[in-house]
Amino acid sequence: MITSGASSLELKFSVSIDGGQLDYSSIQIVKIYLQENMHNLASLEVAGIPPEYLSVYLNLPIVIRVGVGAIGSYTFYGYIYNMAPVSKNKDGLVNNSPFQTTTINCFGATYPMRGKKTRSWEHYTLPQIAKELANKYNLTVSVPNDPFVFSRLVQSEKTDWEILVEAADYLGYRVWSDATHIDIWDPYAALSHRGMRNLYAMSANQGSVKSRPGQVIHFASQVSNALKTSDTLHSLVDSSILTNTYNDASGMGATVQSIFQDEIAENAVSVDMSQAALKGRNRNKFPISASATVVGDPSITPGMVVDLQKYESGIDGLWLVKSAQHEMFRGSAMSYLELVRDTFASNNTYPSVFAPPVPVLPEPVLKNRRWNALTEQVYVYA
Repeated sequence: MITSGASSLELKFSVSIDGGQLDYSSIQIVKIYLQENMHNLASLEVAGIPPEYLSVYLNLPIVIRVGVGAIGSYTFYGYIYNMAPVSKNKDGLVNNSPFQTTTINCFGATYPMRGKKTRSWEHYTLPQIAKELANKYNLTVSVPNDPFVFSRLVQSEKTDWEILVEAADYLGYRVWSDATHIDIWDPYAALSHRGMRNLYAMSANQGSVKSRPGQVIHFASQVSNALKTSDTLHSLVDSSILTNTYNDASGMGATVQSIFQDEIAENAVSVDMSQAALKGRNRNKFPISASATVVGDPSITPGMVVDLQKYESGIDGLWLVKSAQHEMFRGSAMSYLELVRDTFASNNTYPSVFAPPVPVLPEPVLKNRRWNALTEQVYVYA
C-alpha cells in the first residue's frame, strides 16, 4: 500500500517499501538529492519505527513520489542502504517504539553499480561502454553518438558508475540517472535535450513574491570571467607537436569573454585524443555560478535549464542545473539548486548544440527485489 498526503501548497508525497505501506502520519521529512555525475540519494525521517524494521528494511526497494502543484513532481526509485535510529529516554515511546526518530537513507536505482571492479577497456567508444554497462545492470541508456575511441581505459578498483562518468567527462559530457534510465548529454545541448523550467525572482521595480513552485526565496551568485578562456593545447603525437585552439560556448546568451588564454601541454596517442581532450576541458568552463533556494519544484533535475527572470540584470536568463536538493516537510516544500552558465542575458539565444529530447520510457519493474527497465533500449543520438 502507498500512503500520501497534501497541504495548502498542493504538496503531495507517497512512500512504498518493497510494495508495503509506510504510514504517512509517521513521515516527518522527505529529502531527495540529485546531482550530475553522482548516484541519486534520498532520505526519510520517520517517527516511531518498529525496532525489528531496522534490519528488515536494509537493501529493500523503495519508491518515493513527491509533487508540488500540477506539474512539479518527481519519482525516486532506489534501495535502502542505511538506517539511523535515535532514542531519547526522556521522550518515551512513539508509536510503541523506543526510537523517536529514524532516518532512512537510500541510493537510487543505479546502486548495484557501486561494486568496485578492475578491468581494461580496449578500443571502446563511449556509446559502447554505456551499452555494455546498461545491459549488465538491466538499465536503459541514451548517449551521444561520439565516435572517439578510447585506445585503453583502465578501471582499477573503480565502480562501473565511476568508469562511465570518467569516460563521459573526458569528452565533456554529463551523466545522470532517472530511475532505471542513464542519460548522458552534452551540457551545451541541455536546452533541447533535458528541457526547461522557470524561476521567478522579485523585480527591483515591480512584481511580487508568490508561493508558487520556482519562486526564488534566496539567490547568491559569483559572476566572473576568469574560467571562460580559450584553450590552446600543445600535444605530443608520434614525436610531433600538434597545436589546437578551442573556444566554443553554450550559446545561451552573450558569451562571457576573458582577456587571457590558457595553454596546456600533454601527451596524446592520436590527433583525435588531443581534440577530444580539448573539447572536454571546454565543456567544463562555466565561470558564472549561483546557489538558489526556491519554493519547491521537484521536477527540476540535473541537466535541465532554468529561466531566471525579474532581476532585470545580466544574470537573468538561462542557467544550467548542476544539482537539485528537494525537501518536503508538512505544509512546505523547498528546492536548493546549484546553477552555472557561461553567458549573460541576451535577446539572442542560439544554443551551439542541439540534441533530441530524453526518450519517454515506462516505469521500472521489480524482479527479485531489484529494479529493472521494462524494456531493453540503448538510444544513441546524433
